Amino acid sequence: MADQVALVGGRLIDDRGGDPIEDAVVIVEDGRLAAVGGSAAVRLPRGVRRVDVGGLTLLPGLIDSHVHLVAEIRPTQVEHSERLSERFYRGIPFARATLDAGATTARDAGMTPAGMRIAIDDGIFPGPRLLVAVNILSQTGGHGDWTMASGLNPAWISSDLPSGIADSPDEMRRAARTMIRAGADWLKLCSTGGVLSPLDPPDTPQLTVEEIAVAVYEARVARLGGVMAHAIGAEGIRNALAAGVRSIEHGYMIDDEGIELLRGKDAYLVPTLHALRSVQERADASPGSMPSWAMAKLDTVVRAQQRSLPEAIRAGGEDRDGHRLRRGLPRHQRSRNRAPGPGGHVAHGRDRGFHAGGGRTAPARRPDRDAGGWQAGRPDRGRSRSPGKP
Repeated sequence: MADQVALVGGRLIDDRGGDPIEDAVVIVEDGRLAAVGGSAAVRLPRGVRRVDVGGLTLLPGLIDSHVHLVAEIRPTQVEHSERLSERFYRGIPFARATLDAGATTARDAGMTPAGMRIAIDDGIFPGPRLLVAVNILSQTGGHGDWTMASGLNPAWISSDLPSGIADSPDEMRRAARTMIRAGADWLKLCSTGGVLSPLDPPDTPQLTVEEIAVAVYEARVARLGGVMAHAIGAEGIRNALAAGVRSIEHGYMIDDEGIELLRGKDAYLVPTLHALRSVQERADASPGSMPSWAMAKLDTVVRAQQRSLPEAIRAGGEDRDGHRLRRGLPRHQRSRNRAPGPGGHVAHGRDRGFHAGGGRTAPARRPDRDAGGWQAGRPDRGRSRSPGKP
């Protein structure tokens, strides 16, 4: 007999553009949505288990397009004095907190192994439906190269997190294929410098258009979701879009030409508005924990963000078909941005996992209405076995 649960009495936002439905009923059967609507329109099956959610609002699961469930901003001497396995375990509560905050799908933008996705799917611990980039593709000395001025390289390299350093199209092809072998759902590369990397100004372009295009090709033929590009400076943003990446992460210094390219491409801007604030908050909470060079770069980028990003977000348009960023994901997971203006697409991303205590929400569940096809070309990745879900 089917396992049936009815969530009754809540307010429902169904993401179809209509008014919220009061006194809603949501019926979940064997972990999948079976019926959704007002109490007058949905009949409760005989023997169904009722859960009163009065006073709560139900809505389709949110998507966080840029998280790092395993990476955590901590003092260098602390962060690099623990074992790699311990670092992976630290991602478990972040996965749970992300799900409990309502994000039922998350795209991890680097430094999280595919094993975390598999463990969530197998029900070992709860978390969102996860798409991972595994490790970050970068040029030598770029944002994904953690070698310090002293020559110390504290990068976490293992078979689960292979090196992504590449300095030619051929090296990029090998690095991209290595990430794919390690289980990547997306490829992540750096087309500009960054704030927390030690030796590169944020506005400098990194990787050539040819090198980026190789990664785009490898992602396409492997039927991945695509390539996301860490891109802060204007020239690196333009290079990434010209090479065919599907999402620009950060985009803080985007210029008019970059905005027009974004609007004309099958691409998204993920502005990660919380990311810079989180760095400042950590520096304020623990004075001296952030290097002076990082704080100087942060100040430069914050001022650029305040000038450039509002215009880019205003230029973002509604995603009417929902297929671009989440090709192959369940239809109920396809969130839409409704910023005014034609063309362009803007997606939400925090650039961190959610931490417990960040807000009051009821624990999220993953009914997985269309789970079987959520990652095109990877039917084995359509499983959902999170503990505690209806």
